[in-house]
Amino acid sequence: MRRSLLSVVLFALPLACAVCTACTERDVPITPDLDRSAAIVTPSPVPSPPFTPGAEPEVALPKPANGVLAAGEADKVLPAGSPPLVKLLEAGTDAHDLSYALTKGASQKMAMAMDMAVGIKAKGQTLPQTPMPRMTMTFDTLTADRSAAGEFKIESHLVGTSVDPSGGQQEQMARALRPQVEGMKGLGMAYWVTAKGHVHDVKLDVPPTVPAAAQQILTGMSQSFESMVIPLPPDPVGVGGRWQVVSRLSAGGLDVLQSAIYTLKSRTGARATLDVALVQLAAADTIHTPQMPPGMSAKVKSFNSTGKGTNQVDLKSVAPEGGTTTLVTAMDIAVQGSGSTEESSVETTTRVQVTRP
Repeated sequence: MRRSLLSVVLFALPLACAVCTACTERDVPITPDLDRSAAIVTPSPVPSPPFTPGAEPEVALPKPANGVLAAGEADKVLPAGSPPLVKLLEAGTDAHDLSYALTKGASQKMAMAMDMAVGIKAKGQTLPQTPMPRMTMTFDTLTADRSAAGEFKIESHLVGTSVDPSGGQQEQMARALRPQVEGMKGLGMAYWVTAKGHVHDVKLDVPPTVPAAAQQILTGMSQSFESMVIPLPPDPVGVGGRWQVVSRLSAGGLDVLQSAIYTLKSRTGARATLDVALVQLAAADTIHTPQMPPGMSAKVKSFNSTGKGTNQVDLKSVAPEGGTTTLVTAMDIAVQGSGSTEESSVETTTRVQVTRP
């Protein structure tokens, strides 16, 4: 069962990374006194705020009973490959422009830590949610250039990694995960971002040291790094203002339709605090990964994913200042191959934390 758990972790990492960064992009300080031996706390559901007269309605997502959309439904909301849809819902009080103003040549260091708990039901066996070793990655980020149009070129490099178990029970998992995570050191990414947080022309530089088993993790992480900048509303926004970001993610071979709603809680100059609540749907019922052997396929039978967080944003910096985001995902999967079908259920609770070391 331990080998099954490790396999699921490698499957779940891209989803967790892509989701957490896409929905928060700004996460919390890595505090040394965090009790990682305890189970990760599941966030309580975030109810939608009551509709305010004069506010714009949200972009409505379909509501399939099992969380899996029929073919073509997601494209009606946002076609695959399209940039995120950003819509101001409420302007808030004393609205002002909210835009990034980066400085060419400025650099920051950023550390991202991820705590995950994974639970599995498969082949008549049940493994309750078990905390995994903490995985931490440290990046150097640089605003390398600024175009005449006011866009910024960002370069980011993964300069440090660690897998830190909490107690002997996690040491075996840590030994299996370290080669996959440490092999990603040297990963580079470059992209352009507009003042409103639209990322484009992404280029990923994968070092030859990356193990084959880590390629699936990179699939999700590359999209995560693109999303390190929160898309900002096109119109002025003040305290209490809300905007919605609808996006398509390809995470762990799964096509995901996501809605993230941001609320501006406070702002002082270039620094702002945002709350975020998100909902995800499976945009298709099929999982495609290069790691699957020929003749094997995986179907998503049910999918439920929600999360929330609080984020601190520095509009003059590409690197996050602080915040926290927790995501809870549950899915039922049917894997077909060699003339048989095996069904399993996977539950993950993921908390991503970021700080500037």
